[in-house]
Amino acid sequence: MSLLDYFPKGRIRWRDLPLWRKLVLVLCAVSFFLLGGNGYQHIRIYVQNPSSPVTENGQIYSLRVMHGSVRYVTIKELQSFRSSEDRATLVGLPIIVGFLTLLTAGKSKKHN
Repeated sequence: MSLLDYFPKGRIRWRDLPLWRKLVLVLCAVSFFLLGGNGYQHIRIYVQNPSSPVTENGQIYSLRVMHGSVRYVTIKELQSFRSSEDRATLVGLPIIVGFLTLLTAGKSKKHN
């Protein structure tokens, strides 16, 4: 028996997957969206924040978003952005785990 015997030969149906694989895939999808929230934050800051400092609002910290556009944010927004930026480095991990979970979803051979 080779390692290739464990890989699926055709289409994988959701109803044929065991419960643990379904749970892993759902957790991977949720993790992907939670970790990837940084993309939305880039757009929100680009649209809502000023391109020059506004001292009255406390928007004096420069931040580069959307491929280098400078926007000014408050210290709270800056800390939130940096925190989500750190989490975004892990966004590929759930994709890899989910892919491997599906890739190895072939029916295992029983030894007689």
